[in-house]
Amino acid sequence: MNQNFSDIEQSDVEKVNKAWDAIVKNDLNVARHLLEEVVANTPKEYIYSYEEGGRLFVKFWTEDEFLHYVTGLDDEQKKKSINWILSVYPRAYFYLAYIDMEEGRPENAIVQIKESLRLEPDQPVCFCEMALAYSKLGDNEKAIDLYDRALQSRLYIPSSAKVLALRGKGVVLIEMEELDLAKKCLIESLEYEPNNELALKELEYLSFLKTGGDAAPMSHKLIKSAMSERKCSICGKELITPYDGEFKVMDVGGQLTFLCINCGKGGNYKEAVNIKYNYAETYYNWGVNSFNQGRMEDAAEAFEKAINIEKDHWAAHFALGRVYIELERHEKAVTPLTEAIRIKPDFVEAFYYLGDAYFHLENYQDAMESYKQTIKIDPKHAQSHFSLGCVYRMLEQYNEAIEAFNHAIQINPKYPDPYSLLGWVFMELERYKEAIEAYKEVTKIDPNDVESHYCLGIIYLTLGDKKSASEEYEILKNLNEDVANKLLEGIHS
Repeated sequence: MNQNFSDIEQSDVEKVNKAWDAIVKNDLNVARHLLEEVVANTPKEYIYSYEEGGRLFVKFWTEDEFLHYVTGLDDEQKKKSINWILSVYPRAYFYLAYIDMEEGRPENAIVQIKESLRLEPDQPVCFCEMALAYSKLGDNEKAIDLYDRALQSRLYIPSSAKVLALRGKGVVLIEMEELDLAKKCLIESLEYEPNNELALKELEYLSFLKTGGDAAPMSHKLIKSAMSERKCSICGKELITPYDGEFKVMDVGGQLTFLCINCGKGGNYKEAVNIKYNYAETYYNWGVNSFNQGRMEDAAEAFEKAINIEKDHWAAHFALGRVYIELERHEKAVTPLTEAIRIKPDFVEAFYYLGDAYFHLENYQDAMESYKQTIKIDPKHAQSHFSLGCVYRMLEQYNEAIEAFNHAIQINPKYPDPYSLLGWVFMELERYKEAIEAYKEVTKIDPNDVESHYCLGIIYLTLGDKKSASEEYEILKNLNEDVANKLLEGIHS
């Protein structure tokens, strides 16, 4: 037994691990009891790292943290034998804070986190948890500061901690209505963890807040596969590229470590197994890069090659459909999107974009069925409710259109497009007061919306209210002179 790692500490490691297992099972009382026993043994001076017998011992929370530390050492430091010891007492306080947060006591959580940081002052996940607690208490400025501290806390920050900090900061910035900064943080988090559903959902919500939904909402941005994002543990190089799909993998203490061919040449990696990865994934990865850079023809070629190698590659089928929609080849988009659904029957985005393809082909019945299927899988998919309303509008089924637009608004009240088309439908039905209310909602969200101000002016003229129509004209003069003059002609007639 190392002199700096006592029998008590070893026993406490086991208790902390048991406590985490209890937390996972939502048995918080058992977890709290174990953790309180552990923190009672906290030494006055916590030794984070030490040397003994020519070996360096360092306490870490996770293997990921250990690997980031080791790969950041200089050549002289790497000559030492680096040994990972599982952190005990800072983790115990952190888990107590986690329980307090789960039980709705952010003030108590802050106290526990401070104790954790007293022992390990540069632990990024502690700053993230404290930031979350302050955001729950309504102190968003303090939360932002803590997320920034997490990102700058040490030289070796695991990607998982960076993701936690960037995503948390993005969410707080959304609450502060700093939407551009929030988008930047969330997109940066996806560079480290491209398939994270929470970040993707926040980006989709952010897209709706800013524009009412883009043609390609951020949650539908094409992303690389998890394997394609795998990087070498030593040099950080991407393992899967359009030019190479070969790498090495080895088991280190029950965990897989991935190495590029160059880093895997060393004598320390004799047990590493050489892997030649499926080139369908390589072509898919190439296609994603091309799509996100706007090179649609190259993307289509890459996705087609991926499908030729692996015919049931659902992501490649979906991506190919997306490419054809971007190129406005809607008829060609139908087949790959249908194939993606065949392989992955609950694929919301595929149903949504299939509906989009059918809508542009004026095949409104099939578009309706696709949007309804999207809503069946995800009832809160605001864009599908709106698109379904657009189908009903084209079919002149106005009552159904009103219902669909209202559903979209209930899900996202700051989404202007449903209000705008509600106004149009109400005008068609000569329900002018409701049309006015709808267009006014658009102008609250976007005061510079030319079409809504013009429509309001036309409705006021229809109702004989030239004074209100003239007020809309005055607004339009500063937005679009041609449209303003068009309204002025109606006022003078």
